[in-house]
Amino acid sequence: MRIKNRFLITSRNELEIRKVYEIAGVKFPLKRGVQQHDTNEKKIYEIAGEQFLLDPPSHLYILDLFSDTPEYKNLMTYLEEKRIDFHKTEDEVFTEQELWDAPLLRMVPNAHRGGYPQPIHGGKEKDYLSCSFDLQTGCPGSRCTRGLVQNRPLRLSGGIKMGKTNDISGIWWLRDYIVTQKLRDLIEAAELTGVEFWPIVKHGSGQPFEDLFQLKITGVLPPMSPKTVIEFDSLTGYKFACEYGCGARTVKGRVHYRACDIASIPDFALSQEWFGSGLEKWSWPFMSHRAYQLFHDNKIKGIRWYPPAIDE
Repeated sequence: MRIKNRFLITSRNELEIRKVYEIAGVKFPLKRGVQQHDTNEKKIYEIAGEQFLLDPPSHLYILDLFSDTPEYKNLMTYLEEKRIDFHKTEDEVFTEQELWDAPLLRMVPNAHRGGYPQPIHGGKEKDYLSCSFDLQTGCPGSRCTRGLVQNRPLRLSGGIKMGKTNDISGIWWLRDYIVTQKLRDLIEAAELTGVEFWPIVKHGSGQPFEDLFQLKITGVLPPMSPKTVIEFDSLTGYKFACEYGCGARTVKGRVHYRACDIASIPDFALSQEWFGSGLEKWSWPFMSHRAYQLFHDNKIKGIRWYPPAIDE
């Protein structure tokens, strides 16, 4: 496994950014995102016969570097020394062999192709959860989703654009998945466990989407290993924080499971722990090696995998 870092830098100083790219060992881009000025404002200055004196437009630069390279270390030193503002995200990157050898893999969608706009039910937009979930379950917070139990098919106001090559996609505001008839048939033929297929309903007409289904995961994993570092933020003062103190939870580093705990698990299962921030909190979905093999052998697109660390 390697850690890939994505740097996002917005700057008007092209000479400075060229130095950044030089240190990173990356070719300077001929095209980059531009933050343009308001053309109407510029026209007003021209009519008045005055010079338009706003700063030149800024550019957005994106760099990807692995943490185990000297270029990454040199770039971090340079950015800190020059006090250049940047935003950095990290992503775990696994080899094909690491994925193949993993007994358990967390599922993450490449895209979310359904879920907005959310259906309005009962006259209030925040009531969209009541269309598909039992609001008497889980957290009693006004919109907190921790522990909510789905008891009816999902209802979507908008369409679902899966694309020509995707057989699985995420759903906005959930950690569930939309799958095609093709993928459903493959999973059922392989008799994979821990999963059901529920219809997805068009909220306007009440009719189900054709050949598209919710991959309803029913399996549940044992607790994560104590080696898993779960960070909690109370979100004090945040206007969208749950009024019952659920806060935000995320994992620092890798998820850990004990080998003895996952020796006999369903092919699809949800974590016992919940994660998320603000008001949207859900369990994480995982699949077994047998399920991964089915996806791999049939070249199923639309998802990426993150194997947890397995402790003996």
